[in-house]
Amino acid sequence: MEFELLDAGQRTHVLRVPLSSSSSLPSYSQSPPLALADAHFDAPLPWAQFVVGPRVSLVDLTREFTHRVQRLQPFWNALDNLDLNAFVVDGAASRSLAKRKVALGKSCFLHVELDPAHLDWIPKYRISGPEHLVANLEANLVSNRSQWNPASSVCSNIEALLGLSLPSKNLEDGTADANLDFCGICMSYMNDSGLTPDQSCSNASCLDSFHHVWLKEWLEGNQAQDTRTDYLQGPCPYCSQDISLVDQKVNIRE
Repeated sequence: MEFELLDAGQRTHVLRVPLSSSSSLPSYSQSPPLALADAHFDAPLPWAQFVVGPRVSLVDLTREFTHRVQRLQPFWNALDNLDLNAFVVDGAASRSLAKRKVALGKSCFLHVELDPAHLDWIPKYRISGPEHLVANLEANLVSNRSQWNPASSVCSNIEALLGLSLPSKNLEDGTADANLDFCGICMSYMNDSGLTPDQSCSNASCLDSFHHVWLKEWLEGNQAQDTRTDYLQGPCPYCSQDISLVDQKVNIRE
């Protein structure tokens, strides 16, 4: 048996209650029901507070489920704010997850995890990308911690911490906006496999971004030196300075 609940944000949540076909007692009195779909619970539903046995009622179960959903409204609102106003490349539209991977541009990404119980706190985060760019962003996060405002949206606070405007996704066609760095070879942001540019030239006058697969093909096609199986070196497609591809990472030899 399933119960659907539409919350104040027009999000659908499903409670599935198992029923026994071989017993006169419903199995929800013997095993916990399952919370499915758009439902993130930081702990299992506390069905132990109910008397285990035939006195357990469906009213008790649905009341507890409704209470949990109502309590998590601010959390799901925060996720929606991030999903709608940033370019989320992993985790978007999944309200059962508290983690998001957000594109920052220049092959950098913010990995952020919201705490449903403490949305006014600075969330857990880390930044991935080229080391020379990550170092600057991490420095901004430290120096701008005082800019975090519990009354502001998640996106506004992240922008204040990083000192930049978050790139967004075009909701009509799913394309990236002009603030994101498209691959300098295929001229797109997401390739056919759904991957974003993860390589970047560290030449300060270039800083162009590339998909790993296309940069590898470029280097191989330009007679790149291949001194070992996991290493390629050749000219950057744009600035022609030596660029190397090693284990999914790009470094520039000065």
